[in-house]
Amino acid sequence: MRNKLLSLPATTWVFFLVWTLFFSIFWSYVVVQKTDGSIFAQNVNVWGDWAVHYTMGSAFAYRTLSPANGPLLIGEPLQYPFIADWISGVLIRIGMPFFQAFITPSFIFSLLSVVSLYYFYYVISKSHIIAKLASMVFLFNGGLGFLYFFVDAWKAESFFKFLTQLPREYTRMPELGIQWISVIQSMVIPQRSFTFGFPIALFLLSIFYKSFLTDKKKTTMATMLTLIIGLSFLPLIHAHSFIASGFILIFWSLLHILKQKKLKDAWRSILRLGSIGGVVSVFSSLLLVFFLGAQSKFSYIKWFPGWYANDLGISPLSFWAQNWGLTLIVGMLAFAMGFLAKKKRSKVLIFAPFILLFILPNLFLFQPWIWDNTKLIVWSSVGISLLAAYGIATLWNQSRIKIISKLSAAILLICMTLSGGLDALRILQFSTHSYQEYSAEEMGLADWVKINTPTSSVWITGDPHNHWLYNLTGRQSFLTFRGWLWSHGYNYYSKEEELRNFFHDPGSNNLQEKYGVTNAVIGPNAIRVWDANIADFEKYYEVIYKTENYTLFDLTHRLEQQPAP
Repeated sequence: MRNKLLSLPATTWVFFLVWTLFFSIFWSYVVVQKTDGSIFAQNVNVWGDWAVHYTMGSAFAYRTLSPANGPLLIGEPLQYPFIADWISGVLIRIGMPFFQAFITPSFIFSLLSVVSLYYFYYVISKSHIIAKLASMVFLFNGGLGFLYFFVDAWKAESFFKFLTQLPREYTRMPELGIQWISVIQSMVIPQRSFTFGFPIALFLLSIFYKSFLTDKKKTTMATMLTLIIGLSFLPLIHAHSFIASGFILIFWSLLHILKQKKLKDAWRSILRLGSIGGVVSVFSSLLLVFFLGAQSKFSYIKWFPGWYANDLGISPLSFWAQNWGLTLIVGMLAFAMGFLAKKKRSKVLIFAPFILLFILPNLFLFQPWIWDNTKLIVWSSVGISLLAAYGIATLWNQSRIKIISKLSAAILLICMTLSGGLDALRILQFSTHSYQEYSAEEMGLADWVKINTPTSSVWITGDPHNHWLYNLTGRQSFLTFRGWLWSHGYNYYSKEEELRNFFHDPGSNNLQEKYGVTNAVIGPNAIRVWDANIADFEKYYEVIYKTENYTLFDLTHRLEQQPAP
């Protein structure tokens, strides 16, 4: 292993060093505490996405390490892969500062995502150059948004100021039909489960490829155990990586079986691969039932041809031309040319499941939120980016008209990666996207609740995504942000109605007897969205703490009502 690392080309070490520097800078400044004690997220997707991870992680840290009692909805288990946040909860328990317990693992797994991606590409291509090209295409793929960069630059008074304070994302311009969002900004940074599951899945795919699909294939018991254990636990880490890698492995298994020249070898392969698949199916199902309980009763799958193109009312070809630009075109041309060449056909067929993972989410909606189809499409991008890298390398190595072919290859690479590269630059321009997550008042309230209330207390709250009570204290909330509940498939509507009735008429509260509710916190969201009235609560319940914007009540003892004058 040491010799293999030392034998890596210098350019590969530079490649990894640049990514280490990028993620070191980003994760060092992504969450900051101002001098007044308030907390700011220096990335819009961290501001939006990490609140649910804080909620789960704080529950593991301050309440219980078991996912059986989910923190998102009273009486319901988690319906979300929890390992990433479970690790953060454990880190908090052993003394790591709260926010650092989320940042440190994300930094480590961000780097592992790049390393495992590179390794996966190298295992298949046997070329460090193609591995770097494919990694760049995958991480920076963002379509034709860069064209608007030139328009914006032309209008700017100062190009230097414009470049150091980019005004917008160039892989996300919904008003123009550009919805993809670069993988770094949409997946690696905000989606902690993806960041943990993606490198593990890539590592498992690499092992399988080396063991079953290369000329020097050799399968050991250690290999089979690694695949079984890794795949079995993957649903608890990231469900979409499990689904995508399972889909790819089934297809690759069929390729391996069909390549066997002897019937005896084919049956041996069927037995060996079938045993892996069977054990993984049983073991992963048992783990899901044991840790997450019964899953959603809702059916996500819906016929939705065109995906976002359908939603936007434009043609799929136009949509993907804008969102993936030349990457899809070059990748599909490389696949077609390889398939037509008999000598390369067996090699290029390994990309078929990646192409199917592009086609299927363009025909069906797999989750309630339309954008979540990207969690499968991103896996198609893994394969198509490698195909595009093959196309670029082939053009670069053309013996005829070398100058034109090399220039064309360079232009292709720039067109494929410039939009995402600009967004990666903007990610580090923290002053352009800093968002308050929690005020100093809210941080103080979280500390007060952790010190002065039992960990078993159950709270009535409003439901903003960044509510300090369920994000930071680990206390059970009756109902949290409804966007999470809807996208995770909870049937929360009856509890939503009960909560609304309670806010409107707190005197008729039966939530304590039915659900064990002990406290309420009335703040801006409860007043604005749920029509809560502090004066009504004060008629019936004791105020245990009050700040400028929040009032905390004890619901376990009703006050004696005074007769009306």
